[in-house]
Amino acid sequence: YQRRVHGTELYPPFRSEDPEAAVNPDSPFAYSDTRAFTQMLVPTKELLRYKWFTEILGASGKDVLLYGGSGSGKSLLQNYSFIKEAEGEVDDTGIAKRKSNCKKLSVCFTWHTTADTLQKVLESKLEKKRKNLFSAPSFRSAVVFVYDVNIPKADESGTIPVLECLREMVEHRGYYDRSKYFWKQLHKTSFVCTASPESGGYKKLSNRLLRHFNVCLLYTSDAADDLLCVDLGGRRIIKKKK
Repeated sequence: YQRRVHGTELYPPFRSEDPEAAVNPDSPFAYSDTRAFTQMLVPTKELLRYKWFTEILGASGKDVLLYGGSGSGKSLLQNYSFIKEAEGEVDDTGIAKRKSNCKKLSVCFTWHTTADTLQKVLESKLEKKRKNLFSAPSFRSAVVFVYDVNIPKADESGTIPVLECLREMVEHRGYYDRSKYFWKQLHKTSFVCTASPESGGYKKLSNRLLRHFNVCLLYTSDAADDLLCVDLGGRRIIKKKK
C-alpha cells in the first residue's frame, strides 16, 4: 500500500495506480501487436511500487539504487519514470504517468568509463549557473539516471575511480575540477542508479557508496509462483508450453 497525505483514502493499494486494474482488477494483461516486444511492460504491483518509490524519492532529492538481475526491468523502469504528462494520461504500457517537474538526464556506464567522462557528460547536460555551479533549468530539479553503475573496470589498486567520483557527487553534491582544482557544486540534483548482481564484468559495490542510496531490490513478479508461467523479470511474462 502507498500512503497519501491528501485525499479520502489514506492507504490505497498500489494497483490503484494502474487505471485498467482500477476499473477491472481481474482484467488480464492486454497484448498489442503494434508494440515492440522489448517495450512490453506488465503492470504488476511490484513494478508500480518501484515506480512510485523511485519518483517520490527522486523528486525529494534522495538518491535511489535499483538492484536486480538482467531482465528485471531496471532500464524500462527508468524510462517510464519522471515523465510529465497530462492528468489521467496513460502510456503505451498501460501505466499511468505522474506529473513531474524533474529533468531527466541519462548516463550509461561502460567498462571504459572514467571519472573525467562522467564530469564532462554532466556538465554538458546541466545548465551552468555560475563558474562553479551547475543545475537544472530554473524552477526544476535534475534526476541523473546512471545505467550499469557497477560495470566500470578497476585500477591496479582495486578501486574504481568513476565510482569514487560518483560517491563524492552523491555525498557532497559536487566535485573538484580536474584541471584547475576548484570545487564545482551540483544544485538540486539527485541520482538514480542501476546495478546488477556480482558476476562476470559486474563488480561488487562498496558500502561507502551503498550507504548513500535508498536501495530497491527488483525481484521476480507474481508469475514466479505460477508453475505454468515463466517470469522474465518485472516486464514480460510468457506461458510455458505443455
